[in-house]
Amino acid sequence: MTEVSSIPLVFISLSKYYVAEPGSLFASLVEVAGPLFAISFFYYRVFLWWKVSYGLWSDAYYVLSKGIAEKYRPGKVHALYLILVINALLGVLQLYWFSLILKELAIIAGIEV
Repeated sequence: MTEVSSIPLVFISLSKYYVAEPGSLFASLVEVAGPLFAISFFYYRVFLWWKVSYGLWSDAYYVLSKGIAEKYRPGKVHALYLILVINALLGVLQLYWFSLILKELAIIAGIEV
């Protein structure tokens, strides 16, 4: 679901290469795409990302602390640790990208960053 936020970004990117004529359907889509992108990015890539990640980390902690992971996947527990590291790095990346979006919004609003 994280890629849902990329759909409005397509219209924003297209508008850089194809100038939207004022009053056209494309111009209206581009105008709505910016706020929709920011909102959907926050919802899917920040809020839900960390909510789902919490569940992943809780489950991983449980199966690792109880020895369940080793019982069912002997010698393969390192894969679970790798997934947790990748999840954390991707989560930080989502926050970094969101900070860039907030900076862009501040520029548009005329607020100095």
